[in-house]
Amino acid sequence: MKRRATVICERDGRVLLVARARGRWAFPGGRAKTGEELEDAAVRELKEETGLVAIQVRYAFQFRGFQTRHYVFIASVDPEAQPVPANEIARYKWPRLEAVLRIEASVPTRGIAEIFLKQARG
Repeated sequence: MKRRATVICERDGRVLLVARARGRWAFPGGRAKTGEELEDAAVRELKEETGLVAIQVRYAFQFRGFQTRHYVFIASVDPEAQPVPANEIARYKWPRLEAVLRIEASVPTRGIAEIFLKQARG
């Protein structure tokens, strides 16, 4: 099973989603490089895909997809910083967390959003 570091950046009740030019919306993230810790991969992927520098990162939970286990991290970024899509990422948006369940997002993204929403309300 593949392992992926997935990053949730929350700002004022909204979460950062990214997408390829014609892809579905997803949380930033990606696979760890050989020997790289998943938390470090989360920080690196966030910066590579959006230019955002994580000020603080904490592990939240795991989500098991069909072929990938997502290790989900919550990242804090400068509240004034704006993402700049880079690498394979072509666009971004900050929807309300509840809206992630209704937009054209990947199945794991919706599952992760649902868990995060339950924890936030918990």
